[in-house]
Amino acid sequence: QFLTRRRMRAISGWIFAIYLLATAVSMVSFMIREPAFPALFALAMLLVALNLPFYLFLARRTGRLEALAAIPLHCLYYLYSGLSFLAGVGIHCWESGTRRWQSGNS
Repeated sequence: QFLTRRRMRAISGWIFAIYLLATAVSMVSFMIREPAFPALFALAMLLVALNLPFYLFLARRTGRLEALAAIPLHCLYYLYSGLSFLAGVGIHCWESGTRRWQSGNS
């Protein structure tokens, strides 16, 4: 058998790494023209730095490439969690304001 499991994993790992690098380069080349890019980049690096122990744990447990792949998913998690929190606060404020207005008009 020409391609053993180990060799297949190595080849697929390299293909995945090249894909990640190409994606990152194309995103950066597009986003660098945006005026907000330095602030967004600094925020992303701060997020990675704050979660570094988690990413190191993932790298030890599943491998470096999987840990790199987890970073954008983890950022997406923070994004939709923050939006959900804001939606919940907005709904709470809307409902409490409606109740106050209704009790004042009674």
